[in-house]
Amino acid sequence: MPKKLFVVLAFGLLQALYAGTMVAEPDRADRALWPSHVRMGNDFWYLLTPRWHELPGVKDEAFVQGSGIWYAKWDMERRNYSPQRVLRLRELKLYGEKDGRSQAIALSVEIKPLETDTLIYNPMHLIDGNVDTFCSLSGSIATPQIRYRPLETEIRLTTMEAISPRKLLLNFGDEKNPDIGRVELRIAGRTIAPETLLVDQATRTLTATFADASATKEMTLFCQSAPATIKLLDFPEELSQKLLERPFSSHLMRPVPFGLSAENFDRKACDELLNKYRDTHIGICFAEWDSQAFFQSWNANNMFFTDLAAAFGPPPQNRYDSEQTLKRFWNWHKSIFFDQIWGMSGAIGFPQYGMEWGGQVAGMELTNHTSYIPHRTLLRLTAGDGRQYDKPWLLYLAYYLGKFSPDSTRVMANKETKHWASGPDAGISPSFARRTFMTAYFMGTNYLSFEAQPWGQAETLPDGTVALNANGKVLKEFYEWVRSPDGKRGDWYTPILLAADYHHGQMRRHGWIWGYQIELEKGDRMSEHINRAIDYYDGEAAAWDKPPYSHNLHNSTLGDIFDTAFINPPSGTFPKFDRYAVTVLPDACNMTPALCGLLQDYVLNGGTLVFNSIHHDSLPKGMMPVRFTGDIIEEDGMRIPKVVLNKRCSIELKTAAGNPFAVKYPYGNGHAIMTLPEYLLGNDPEQPIPYIARLLEKLQAEVLPFQIDGDAQFLISRLGDEHWKVALINNKGVLKQPWERSESFDPSFASVVKITLPEKATVQEVFRQTAGRRNGSIFEIDLPPGEIRVLEIRNVSVKAEHSLPLIGTWKLDGSEGSTVFPSRERSYDMKYAKTPSGRTVYDASEPKTAVEIDYNPGFPLKFGTITFWAAANLHCELSDRGGYPVSSRFFRVSMHNQRWGFTVFDADSVAGPPAEHDRWTHIAFTWDGQHCRFFVDGIEYTNDGIPLKVFLPIWNNTFQIATYGRGRRTFGGKIADVKLYSKALNVSEINQLLQQEKGQF
Repeated sequence: MPKKLFVVLAFGLLQALYAGTMVAEPDRADRALWPSHVRMGNDFWYLLTPRWHELPGVKDEAFVQGSGIWYAKWDMERRNYSPQRVLRLRELKLYGEKDGRSQAIALSVEIKPLETDTLIYNPMHLIDGNVDTFCSLSGSIATPQIRYRPLETEIRLTTMEAISPRKLLLNFGDEKNPDIGRVELRIAGRTIAPETLLVDQATRTLTATFADASATKEMTLFCQSAPATIKLLDFPEELSQKLLERPFSSHLMRPVPFGLSAENFDRKACDELLNKYRDTHIGICFAEWDSQAFFQSWNANNMFFTDLAAAFGPPPQNRYDSEQTLKRFWNWHKSIFFDQIWGMSGAIGFPQYGMEWGGQVAGMELTNHTSYIPHRTLLRLTAGDGRQYDKPWLLYLAYYLGKFSPDSTRVMANKETKHWASGPDAGISPSFARRTFMTAYFMGTNYLSFEAQPWGQAETLPDGTVALNANGKVLKEFYEWVRSPDGKRGDWYTPILLAADYHHGQMRRHGWIWGYQIELEKGDRMSEHINRAIDYYDGEAAAWDKPPYSHNLHNSTLGDIFDTAFINPPSGTFPKFDRYAVTVLPDACNMTPALCGLLQDYVLNGGTLVFNSIHHDSLPKGMMPVRFTGDIIEEDGMRIPKVVLNKRCSIELKTAAGNPFAVKYPYGNGHAIMTLPEYLLGNDPEQPIPYIARLLEKLQAEVLPFQIDGDAQFLISRLGDEHWKVALINNKGVLKQPWERSESFDPSFASVVKITLPEKATVQEVFRQTAGRRNGSIFEIDLPPGEIRVLEIRNVSVKAEHSLPLIGTWKLDGSEGSTVFPSRERSYDMKYAKTPSGRTVYDASEPKTAVEIDYNPGFPLKFGTITFWAAANLHCELSDRGGYPVSSRFFRVSMHNQRWGFTVFDADSVAGPPAEHDRWTHIAFTWDGQHCRFFVDGIEYTNDGIPLKVFLPIWNNTFQIATYGRGRRTFGGKIADVKLYSKALNVSEINQLLQQEKGQF
């Protein structure tokens, strides 16, 4: 009879796997590598207008000479364009065969345009014998879809007697419309193919000859105007040379006339010209594409509103129609911009849509005309776009503060003006630009440009030379620092991902989404509140003159360590989940089966997923930390489901009344964290409940390489192993009215920042040097209002335990197996032997011996490793087909013909090395959903370098030791220490185990 063992939880193993931390693998982002987008030798460029290169006293500055070019405007040659849809015919002559020779034929004409609203001017001039007079046809341009399409007409020709046409002469065009489209002669509805067809562009004459036309009195001449055509022209020689040496962004047209299409461009000539600049051209800018669409184009007061609705559809009524309408608008521009489009978002949360639809650069314009615009949030969003779609990104800073922008050539407008205005040094403070630049730089921006160039940053002196003003001096200082060794940056450190729904459409303005006054739903509020917990805003439209004097950029306890990405993009360009220690679902995302599988794999592989109770029906049931009773607890406006905690679930955060706010559940190698209040909403729909920030602060504390305390904004750059830079920014206490020429500072908003470091860490201040103070593990530095400090920190790593995820072990020495969840063992005729070292091991030399294991670890074991030790008895042949030391329905380690081997699904096999008699050998095999890898004594064996491929899970919660079914293919030898890991171990980890365990027998 078999011996049955019901193994209880091995609590020591459980505690080792699931320590009391919220984040399963805190150092996951410390191991992540992000691609760098280098162009012309650098991954960071200023983009300046060409005007800078003409300014005496400034043009030789290093930051001017070393910068790229912004907004190089393509000149265009337009043909048949203005006026469009005009057909000019000067003279028509028809020659026919009469009396055996060709001669001009008298005829009458009737012009019949194919569009009934076509206007005909001077039809008598078509056959008046004068090539200097015109018959003109003008088509309507009222309908945008046909505004640049050719105009078509039929001209009915009637002769006095039947003739056989032999030649047609048609004079056409003028200087503005020099071409003609298709021309066909038709008899009885049939087009007569010409024997020859010649168009003389110098005289604008079309000549067609015919050989086999039948005689007739009535013919029809079909005429089409030439399509409006645009051809790009090259830049002037001096500018062209500069553009070949540095990156540049170009400008085509704005707005693009409705009705224009890709067919209106001379694609061949344009492509040849664009190809000339392929190494330096970053794309054609579609500036403020989203804000222009929402606030101007789709506005009933816009004069083009009717055209827009006709071309792209009426204003949508929901977020899904909104996405499709905006996508049509984008794709129209994309086709015209030669597929080299990049979108510069107009200070709203839409750059990812442009990237999803094929944009070349993720761009964001920031402006401060209202304090509602959250710069940190929008920059994090744009930087995340670049990462998700593996493209560079750009910041464009508008210097507006309120309605004022700097321009040293203007007289300052009255401060009471209600209009957009400018004046010397107006707009934002110089320190604000510096702080925005530093934020974007640490987030990895590749291109930096700005408005009000060059006279917002430069001024003309009385002697006629040009000098940098306070804004320009910031440009110079920042550029020189970036290009210095002190300014070297690494990867923006973002261990936490906010994975937003594709249809989030966040505006962060006026309580609606998608620009069409579609009201926020509860899921949208949750997303806003999570972002506001990181980057608060106080709802003030003009916060620059109210304490704490920090418009648009704010300090917070939560740093800019949060990346943002679409979680469910239609293109399938999912976030790189494996590069984040924590992924947060911030809204009511649409969870597809594919996405659900990705998130499950993410957690199984060691990720930490934070989600709300509203998501419980969308994620795998086995991942849920709780069971819902159906009751609701009301507390401070929160609706908290009443729950029963599952085993191994822990409460990580409680409300003031002691109700669970966030609970954690170990799942696979990772953690599932559920927040319980529905949508995280409280009494105030506009402001986040305080528990959101507390939860994020707890997560942040576990994933930072060092703890940062103080009233500041902070960002971290990872330069390499144990090598970091941290930017500390104080956004408070900066006083400047939009019309004032200089900024001042309120010293009461000075801050002191403390960083907790290990003893071996070193710290050096590398920007605007100010001495810090070190006292043991605390480094302390002063941070005045509006100031920045950058610290270079070495010899620090993210704290993390790196034990391998062992979830089951069977020593096979007579003791019970040790597992995380209960397992069931059946053993048959087990016998044991002693090794020379005194170890007891399983002697599988009898034909009926076997061990069967039934073990469900509590989660799908999509990724795993089995290792064991075996010593083959080459004199023991229990089967002519060899034996199996470890096997299951879907995998088998074999000993056949005295050679180790491995098979999956009864189909694919790989041969290992020859076995040695009675020698203890370490065997391991791994699976990861795509491949199975086989190792013998730490060496991988493949089929000519290719591991075994799999497309289904090979683990089915059951396996056997020493046999494949009792009495079949018994191994014949000794076996010990079978171990199961919930991870596909790499070769280094397998060899680590080998070195640790060898010699014990």
